[in-house]
Amino acid sequence: MKRFEIPAKTFLLGEYAVLDGGKALVALTQPSFVLEAGGEECPLPFHPASPAGKLFQVMPGQKRQNIRWENPWTDRGGFGASSAEFVGMFLAHESTIEDPRELAWNAWKIFRLMTAQMRNRPSGADVLAQAWGAAGKISSPAILALDLGAHTLEPAAPSRLGLKIELFHTGEKLPTHEHLSGELSPFPTEEANGLVGRAIQALAAGDGRGFVEAVRDYGALLERTERVAPHTEKILRRLRLRKEVLAAKGCGAMGSDVVFAVSESGSGEPEAVAAWDI
Repeated sequence: MKRFEIPAKTFLLGEYAVLDGGKALVALTQPSFVLEAGGEECPLPFHPASPAGKLFQVMPGQKRQNIRWENPWTDRGGFGASSAEFVGMFLAHESTIEDPRELAWNAWKIFRLMTAQMRNRPSGADVLAQAWGAAGKISSPAILALDLGAHTLEPAAPSRLGLKIELFHTGEKLPTHEHLSGELSPFPTEEANGLVGRAIQALAAGDGRGFVEAVRDYGALLERTERVAPHTEKILRRLRLRKEVLAAKGCGAMGSDVVFAVSESGSGEPEAVAAWDI
């Protein structure tokens, strides 16, 4: 029985920009999704129309195996369950690539091929990040800097900033594929890329103030372009009233499922589903 652990993902910055081949900062956290493969083929635990289900259907017969799936984030969207399913199925099928970066880009290319006919085609940035994390067997929070247009993927190993990152679940769930199937207004990708670039530079330079300002500005960009759900706006208003919270924004589609806050190191909220110092 082969076992694959796929970390959860959160777009810290770069949601919507990646739809145009832009830049993003993606957090990989635990607990991880788990896929186990082996033994006789049995009914697939994924919807046949999902990317993972479609990948299973095109696998050669001899590659099909019994699949067991564990989702520690059941009923809590925003952490990449659908993309983790796809990554797990890809890993169960592809066992010859050892380099995490090469494997991640291969998974991304297959995902993009399989979603080529979709309206407002998903970027696959979550697949890319989670495949890298799974192949590298990360066991603690990590931040990846990726640029789909430049075809780059690098760990953002920050100098010590004296900050804490916290992720909160909103209690709501907006399936990304449903959101992308609707009409999306134009998004200022070039401006967004500039903000993500500023955040990446701040992480590398140990510039906590610069990182906080980039997060604030990206959050303001999402609000200006009406890409923040009403329930998320309420949560953000409450978070921003706390003196220790330096910046906060929604993450992913309409910021609906997950909220990201940057706080002073040493502070923290018990309701956070993930938190770590940078």
